[in-house]
Amino acid sequence: MDSSVFKSSPFLSVSVLVLLLFIQIPSSLSNDDLFGDCSNQFVCGRIKADFPFWGSGRPSACGIPELELKCVNNITKMSINEVRYRVLDIKQDTETLRIAREDYLVGLCPPLYGNSTFDPTMFEPVTDYMNFTFLYGCLPFFFKVPPPFTCRIKGVDYESGFVLPGANGPGVCYSSVFFPAPVKALVSILDVPALERFLEKGFEVRWKVDGTACRECSRSAGVCGYDTTLNQTACYYRNQSTGSSACAPPGSPPTAAPVSDEERYLNCRNLIDCGNIKGIGYPFSGSNRPDYCGYPGFELNCSNQDPEITVIQSTYKVLGINNQSRTLNVARTDYTENLCPTLFLNKTFNANLLSYTKDDHNITIYYGCPTQDSPTSHFLTQFPCSINTTEMTGYFTATTDFSFLGNLASKILESCVGSVKVPVLESAYEQVMKNATVATLLGALGQGFGLEWKANDTLCDICSSSGGQCGYNQTTKAFACYCADQPRDFNCLPSLPSQSTKETSNPVSLKIGLSTAGTVVGAFLGFWIMTIIQRKRRKAALMKSKDIPVATAPSSKRLATVTNLSQTTPAITSSKSDINKGVLRDGRVVAVKRLHRHDINLSVMAVNKIQNQALNELVDPFLGFDKDFVVRKMVTSVAELAFRCLQQQREMRPAMVEVLEILRRIEKENYGAEKASVLDTREDDGLLNHPPPPLHLSPDSE
Repeated sequence: MDSSVFKSSPFLSVSVLVLLLFIQIPSSLSNDDLFGDCSNQFVCGRIKADFPFWGSGRPSACGIPELELKCVNNITKMSINEVRYRVLDIKQDTETLRIAREDYLVGLCPPLYGNSTFDPTMFEPVTDYMNFTFLYGCLPFFFKVPPPFTCRIKGVDYESGFVLPGANGPGVCYSSVFFPAPVKALVSILDVPALERFLEKGFEVRWKVDGTACRECSRSAGVCGYDTTLNQTACYYRNQSTGSSACAPPGSPPTAAPVSDEERYLNCRNLIDCGNIKGIGYPFSGSNRPDYCGYPGFELNCSNQDPEITVIQSTYKVLGINNQSRTLNVARTDYTENLCPTLFLNKTFNANLLSYTKDDHNITIYYGCPTQDSPTSHFLTQFPCSINTTEMTGYFTATTDFSFLGNLASKILESCVGSVKVPVLESAYEQVMKNATVATLLGALGQGFGLEWKANDTLCDICSSSGGQCGYNQTTKAFACYCADQPRDFNCLPSLPSQSTKETSNPVSLKIGLSTAGTVVGAFLGFWIMTIIQRKRRKAALMKSKDIPVATAPSSKRLATVTNLSQTTPAITSSKSDINKGVLRDGRVVAVKRLHRHDINLSVMAVNKIQNQALNELVDPFLGFDKDFVVRKMVTSVAELAFRCLQQQREMRPAMVEVLEILRRIEKENYGAEKASVLDTREDDGLLNHPPPPLHLSPDSE
């Protein structure tokens, strides 16, 4: 480096050194400063707060980034998802926050129309609350009940506004805004001034921050903060140069050592025993099984010897687990004692993890309905409901066809303010149909309903058969097979030894061999599937009518190199698509998708698709994989066989005799007998309501 500048100007050299010293000094003292700054509370008016909040004298390192507080004229304010709120109360002991929307403190006509939405990883709702929706810019007298209010919106012809229970879309109105409010506000939906008073009082939410690390930090004479680099709680100590996520004072040994590979293997051998649930392993975690021993979303809690599972913030009592059929029998905990829960929630499931079984049937419960003195229908049962001193009338029915109910009963249900669909087993459903009483329905709900899980079960079978323990790698977000020596992808069998002279050529030849094997196996299995399906369809068609021509097998997707194309044009390429327009040498126009280099290796591509449960991307769409239950079951069975055929270890690949036997069994299998019944399980995290037919509901928001 040329140092002529320093040589020619001694004063500049000294100045630069002094400047560097000043730059370094705050860095070395920064954590001591944070200890002092984070020891101070946020104080604004009567609101006092510390971790996980920051702001007004508490630096950003003292709290969670999303929980910034501002003090304006002794009024505490904060922003959540670009909506401004006034903070009315903070309860550190219960980790709850009472807030009110600033734009609704002056009336029902805000300048902006933003929904009150909350990040589910940061906030969760408090019980006794539900969603309400304000509709703006509606046709006058669009709804007869409740009565409208008036809001003038620039550029909008209509000024009528309405309040509805639940989280709804605007439909034919100009816009909609939904927000949480107490359930008892439901009776004030006809009284706009009373509803405004509820808005002024605000609503409560609970923040979701693990307080264990902070409590340990406080016990060790530290001050809690947040490390934005590691995204975890930090502990600041006096006279310490850097923050620490550990809760022990400086100089002391770490409180916990990283879990070794052997410990993971041994820990995942443990089985869960809770009440009548015994010997439960993968995909479940909980109790004596750490989270890395189970698939995400399958944690069991043992409370008073009653096993429970939480799915999308909803808790269910686990009545039974069948590892052979991979099914759960669960019951809703909010309907154990009566039909009047504090929240009217239609429970939802991640379809990639859990799905209803063919034995499940829905029963619909309606709330906030008109009262009838005499029975309106044999298929409709009326019951009283008392929720937090709020009295209302409810109905339930096991039929989905309103024609069975009659005109009067149908009109009553259409005027109800909300409904909840609860699944029950088929045997319990039949009992409710025969004797539709509250006691019978509660008994049916107590028997629970079935759920079928999907959690890399094929990989777990391979892992278990090789002597490993199934688990999940939280870092790579993928299945892990914990072996006695080290974790592996899906099996514990050792690799075949190779000669030193072939160390460099073996990987290449292995990839070539697997690619060739993948092509052969894929073509063979694909041809087998198409032959079987076409044979069955041809047979079915002939049975119906000999005059109906039999469809020929559709053409499959083809892989091509650039040399096959005379030109390609990114005419339909966008941020969400990698499809180009191409022209073959014979003049045909085709759609071209650029493949990742891993997808060009057919064996790797096939294994990846099977592991990610993306079988629909492997088969021709004209086979009806997404719509035909028989095709889907058959393709899944063949894919499981193909997965074994494409293994790198010779011991993991089945013999051709076994392959032929399995394919013949698949051909003879009567998959149609297992066809699941369609169950109406529309997702809705809030209150399902029944507005008039012209209103179109938007997708639910978390």
